[in-house]
Amino acid sequence: MAEVENASSFDADSWLLHAIVSPYMVDDSIGKFVGFASQLQLLVKAFESSTEAQFLEDFVAVTSGQENSKSNVTVPPPSVVDRVMKDLFNDEVGNSNYVEAENKYGRAMKGAPSDSLFAQFCLHALWFGNCNIRAIAVLWIDFVREIRWCWEESELLPRMKSMSSIDLSTCLIHQKLHMLAICIERKKSLSREKGTDHAHEDGISNSAAQNKTRKGSAGVVPSMMLLNTFQEMHVPYTQDALLMTEDMHEERLHAAEAFGNAVGLSGQLERDVLSSDMSAFKAANPDAVFEDFIRWHSPGDWVSEDRAEGSSGWPPKGRLSQRMSEHGNMWRKIWNDAPALPVSEQRSLLDPIREGEKVLHYLETLRPQQLLDQMVRTAFKSSADILNRTTYGGFKLMKTKMDQLYATLASTLKSLQGKSDISDLSGDLKQLCQVFEHIEKLLILAASVHRKLIDAPRLAQAIFADYFSFYQPKMGTSLESVCYEK
Repeated sequence: MAEVENASSFDADSWLLHAIVSPYMVDDSIGKFVGFASQLQLLVKAFESSTEAQFLEDFVAVTSGQENSKSNVTVPPPSVVDRVMKDLFNDEVGNSNYVEAENKYGRAMKGAPSDSLFAQFCLHALWFGNCNIRAIAVLWIDFVREIRWCWEESELLPRMKSMSSIDLSTCLIHQKLHMLAICIERKKSLSREKGTDHAHEDGISNSAAQNKTRKGSAGVVPSMMLLNTFQEMHVPYTQDALLMTEDMHEERLHAAEAFGNAVGLSGQLERDVLSSDMSAFKAANPDAVFEDFIRWHSPGDWVSEDRAEGSSGWPPKGRLSQRMSEHGNMWRKIWNDAPALPVSEQRSLLDPIREGEKVLHYLETLRPQQLLDQMVRTAFKSSADILNRTTYGGFKLMKTKMDQLYATLASTLKSLQGKSDISDLSGDLKQLCQVFEHIEKLLILAASVHRKLIDAPRLAQAIFADYFSFYQPKMGTSLESVCYEK
């Protein structure tokens, strides 16, 4: 040892450095390596078993004799379930903690964002017991029970955004949880507003009478006046766009096809939104006329005959467009029927109570196969995202393999969406687990070498490249069709 310590660096060419790699890293025997890949294999098996019953409760109702004879369907004790629920619904986590995946293939998998509530549930399920279908059913039932408690107590869902639009590129369960988070927030807002006076007195106008009647103004529209009174035009607070999940869009489409009037159904939604905007505009501008609303809401339907508004006297010269001037125009009819009501006094376009209960009904009656379908996609995606966040020194070979893994996941999981018969896909999913295991092993070594030789990046790169050249042939040629070109 002393000889090595005192050796000259000029003799470095005669030194031999090699990584001591665990035998489990090069042994492809099933069960020898425990990581995300091994747990994903168990989840795929549970997915295959999900077709055996129509309800998750059927998997939970196992007799004691069956439980003793089938060790692979054991469930951890209630204390473990409680710890999982406490971690998932931890108040310190916050309600908008997740971020979108950076990889360009992440959205194509139609899973849930990695740090979202459902994604964290899936990651816990991978390590809950031995990830059998019964353990998953028990965990899901408790999970939904906690969600219902949050709904009934108006507690915000952790790890979920209660604002923004619903991302239809995510799985349906995540969309539903996002909708529920929004409903809880609006339900709390309704509770706070009960019994309060929603009248909003405006302090801009000089008229005391106008101050008492103007409601819901968000401010003055620059350089615009009301046609009949030469008063400043006010921008009203309006309702947010109607939020819908993927299945809600499909329901509207199917209903339209059933009644043979897709345009009419879409038009009804448009009329509801338009009526709400008109009511808010009337409340913010008590002396406004229909033409004023058109100038603000749809300026393309106001044909101005002045070079600049106000340049040639008042009122400005202009007229409605042809479509707005037609006899029986629907916009004018809606304007005549719309009452002057600010947003705070209007009926919400989204009924939070009704929509919240619909979400809970969906979660409580979800079929096992539908649950496992979305769990498989989300678990693969979230596991890959965790690997991708690992610091491994920016090795180019590793970066290439991670990109190939995402591409493989996206192409394989895309064919899984909405399939009622999964027998043809079982082989692809099992091969996908093998691909995942190979990449996971490579990344573990890359991260380990980088960490141990963090001050010698070129040496770390060389050692990893040597191991990569040794290990790549062991990946096998049978995976090329599922994974990538060697």
